[in-house]
Amino acid sequence: MKNIILFLTIFAFAVSASGQNKGGTSPDTIEVKKPAEVGIREVTDEPEIFVVVEEMPEFPGGTDSMTKFIWSNLNYPDSAVRHNIQGKVAVQFVIDEEGRVTDPKIVKGLGWGCDEEVLRIVKLMPNWTPGKQKGKPVKVRFVLPIRFQLY
Repeated sequence: MKNIILFLTIFAFAVSASGQNKGGTSPDTIEVKKPAEVGIREVTDEPEIFVVVEEMPEFPGGTDSMTKFIWSNLNYPDSAVRHNIQGKVAVQFVIDEEGRVTDPKIVKGLGWGCDEEVLRIVKLMPNWTPGKQKGKPVKVRFVLPIRFQLY
């Protein structure tokens, strides 16, 4: 039986987009930009999802406890072991205002059952301490990479 190492890091993932005009406009042309292109957030009923906040969400007991939780619950898929599959799976999820883990999705997959195993583990996670911005609980998006390595 091969031994397994799991490396775990957390980082917030932010995507930035620019709305620059690539084509030329004549002096008589009026260019109308979408609110996102000029830095204005559209008004919606949905609360904003942050990637960095004043008080970041925390797994119960901190990062060491999360690592132990993942170690104790993660099973390296048999098909991945048989085919010597190693690498990272990155899963994105949101910690909501009540600390619940919501909307988990694989953003970088590995296949061979590893992606499904990471989703299973994230769905098992207990509630976190929610993140706060200006003293109020807010939604915070995380990307958690988990490395599958045989040795």
